[in-house]
Amino acid sequence: MGKRGGFIKVLLEEGTENILGAAVLSVEGAELVHMYIDLMNAGKSSTVIRDAIPIHPTLAEAVQSAVS
Repeated sequence: MGKRGGFIKVLLEEGTENILGAAVLSVEGAELVHMYIDLMNAGKSSTVIRDAIPIHPTLAEAVQSAVS
């Protein structure tokens, strides 16, 4: 997309790895943060993203990298 850099921070609950919050500051960050919101609303842990096999190349890989 012609842009470099960005920042993703994910806060996890110790022991369960449930997502307590996330911040995505990047190109399309407003879209990417919804992946975390969906997991939080579903009561799922970060392992769902960590163990997923994303399409390559895609911005969603950054979401996975933040919890790996």
